[in-house]
Amino acid sequence: MAETKKSETKEVVINLDTFAIPLAIIIAGVIIALGIFFANKNAATKDVAGKANDTTNTDTTGTDTYASATTTIGEGAVLGDKSQAKVAIVMYSDYQCPYCQTFEENTLSDIVTNYVDTNKAIFVFRNYPLSFHGDITYTSAYAGECVLDQLGAEKLREFHSATYLAADMAAVNAAAKELGVDMTKYNKCVTDQIFKSRVDADFAAGQAAGVTGTPGFVVGVLDSEGNVTGKLIEGAYPYDSFKAVIEEMLAK
Repeated sequence: MAETKKSETKEVVINLDTFAIPLAIIIAGVIIALGIFFANKNAATKDVAGKANDTTNTDTTGTDTYASATTTIGEGAVLGDKSQAKVAIVMYSDYQCPYCQTFEENTLSDIVTNYVDTNKAIFVFRNYPLSFHGDITYTSAYAGECVLDQLGAEKLREFHSATYLAADMAAVNAAAKELGVDMTKYNKCVTDQIFKSRVDADFAAGQAAGVTGTPGFVVGVLDSEGNVTGKLIEGAYPYDSFKAVIEEMLAK
């Protein structure tokens, strides 16, 4: 008689708990990685308080990528003859902004030589102090207006060059003295914040124009009332980028 073998069935039990913990770790890792990515992305354009930061740009294409914008020259310091100029370049800057310094050192002179000195354009300095730079950025702005009041726009330009990224007000005050201000009047002007309302008005005008960081510029056609209608350039673009927009506005 042939031997009959009984088939044997084995039960396989899968313990899901052995998969749950590693899977949870993987999911948590993905969530953390995404969180770091988006946090770093936001930090590139904003400070910890969510305010606009200093900006730079190295685009040299001169392509039409700038938003339309309007502003006014206000009570800003003016380089050039506004009675003859067709175009205005209005700069909103912060004394603690390294990119503002870069623009003034590398680009401003070419704009002045080719457009301001030829009466085609005016260049206007307005204040845009960013709060995360601390009290010195506001006090420097007040001091700059006191220098402007005594010595005029050309000396304010020199004051800018001497006081960008100043470590303290002692350095700022020393620069003002070197330029030849009456220190008695200057000290009272700064201490009493005589031009605070002007600085506040500059900042409000910059916000209204769409400025979100420094340096910010509105380059446009200037009318007899001091209004400027053109385009917003945000960042320390090179000269060729400004030239393209200035020429576009001159052609209007």
